Amino acid sequence: MNENTIVSKLTKIYEEYGYKKIKLSKFEDYNLYNNYKDFLQTEHILTFMNLNGNLQSLRPDVTLSIVKKVLKDNDKYTKKLYYIEDIYKIDEVSNEYEEIQQVGVEIIGTLTKYSNLEIISMAIDSLKSINKEYILEISSIDFMSALIDELNLDEDKKLEILKLIYNKNKHDLEKTLISNNIDDKLKSYIISLIDMSGNYKEVLEKIENIIINEKCSRHMMN
Repeated sequence: MNENTIVSKLTKIYEEYGYKKIKLSKFEDYNLYNNYKDFLQTEHILTFMNLNGNLQSLRPDVTLSIVKKVLKDNDKYTKKLYYIEDIYKIDEVSNEYEEIQQVGVEIIGTLTKYSNLEIISMAIDSLKSINKEYILEISSIDFMSALIDELNLDEDKKLEILKLIYNKNKHDLEKTLISNNIDDKLKSYIISLIDMSGNYKEVLEKIENIIINEKCSRHMMN
């Protein structure tokens, strides 16, 4: 299945779920990305000066551009949007910039339990349309952050740990937790997040065993 066929299948599904296409400019004001480097988690932004002497960037991310456009339009209603856009990032192997086409969706505005269920349903339909043998990974940054808040570390270290979990780097995660003198029980809970996969009900039971504060419990219910 070629790239154009995949994009066509995905956009058809998005539109069936009521998502509208949004078109973005390739260029953004540099300050948009400079002000949100923590969100982007990169220092590598392809930047140039335009004819008016202002710094412009080729976007390394789509979400920020969508939020900016929706806010600019002053639309107070929840927006269900999909995009087909190019982003520009450093390739970790060649260490050179590369142009990457992204296809995805964003909900801007009020999120509900139904919104979350709809996104999961749409993700399943999308994966099925490409390959019947698929794996769907679902995570909650709010739940993980609530758990990691118990470590009492600075924000940079917390972000480092979240990134290690995201990359499923168990070796470096354990090493980092040990070097920061994290309690053995809490350390085992954090490491267990990497291997938490399988049947939906089984995973929920495992998660229930590591709920250690009110925030975790609240995000589990949501």
